[in-house]
Amino acid sequence: MLSLAACTRSNFGSTAPPFVSRTFPEFARQPDGAPTISSGRAGWPAVAFDPDIYVDDEGYHLFYTTLFCRAAYGYSYSWDPANPGRCNIMNAVGSIAYAFSNDQGLTWRYRETPVVLPSDSGFDSAKIETAFVFRLGDTLYLSYSADGNRGSQKFTSRYQIGLATLVLGGRSVRAAMMDDSTRFQRRPTPWLTYDLRAGRFDNNVQEPSVVVRPDGIFLYYVGLGLLLPEQPVEAPGQQITSVGLGRAEFDPDLNVSRGRRRRSSRARTSPRSGTSMARTTCSPRLRVLVSFTEEQGSAIRDPRTVCTGLRPPSSWKRPCPVWTIGA
Repeated sequence: MLSLAACTRSNFGSTAPPFVSRTFPEFARQPDGAPTISSGRAGWPAVAFDPDIYVDDEGYHLFYTTLFCRAAYGYSYSWDPANPGRCNIMNAVGSIAYAFSNDQGLTWRYRETPVVLPSDSGFDSAKIETAFVFRLGDTLYLSYSADGNRGSQKFTSRYQIGLATLVLGGRSVRAAMMDDSTRFQRRPTPWLTYDLRAGRFDNNVQEPSVVVRPDGIFLYYVGLGLLLPEQPVEAPGQQITSVGLGRAEFDPDLNVSRGRRRRSSRARTSPRSGTSMARTTCSPRLRVLVSFTEEQGSAIRDPRTVCTGLRPPSSWKRPCPVWTIGA
């Protein structure tokens, strides 16, 4: 269960106020009877999940996770069940795809190939997923979750957060992304690493969301605590011991500021009952958090931050929305 409320600074600590209705506008599906992006036939993505939409004057830029099948001519975002031999879906790569809409997301034009590719043997060699895109000047940045190798060994589903860059060179985002020869360039090392010490909340770090402000760049992410932090997820006896929201602050060179990585909020999961308990946090820098659902004993999927900009709209009377998770 998710409840949204408002908070203001006080001398009483981080106490959650009563729930206030209509903190956010009401949403309606458009169109109501069908998705704007689907899958399962030629011309549609093989799958489409983990959406991130970057909006500018051109329109909506969608970065989403999919499987790219391998064809004789290269990678393809689409797989045709009626012609399976054209593109080998059994030899697919998981990465980030792109689509563009100039009608507020009602129709989309798809890029054929990945905007970034996994490395050959690094921390992001298995798959890249869950993009969050932001822009600084003439450079577009792509943050993402990835798993791959630890040394020479596969480290299955042990996620870290990567960063890739694309210098636009005066091109628009749409022009650059619709050019299949243009790809983001990955950093060879993680942007934010996991911490493999026992008892840490961030043995896995994943699902990035970025807020850019004049006073810094802030990354919010999901942190998982694991019973066996040195082992892959499928190791015998492995368990998730905690799930929480982490926060890291970066300097202008996009390096983690010293002492600026911490837990913002933590939802504990009992290994026996699967129930969750939570604390409420209030940060003047975080405008909106849209949270998630949680299944018993499983990891949280896809909390995404939605930033309203450097300041809330003039009509927004409550300066600091917060979120609470109920059992």
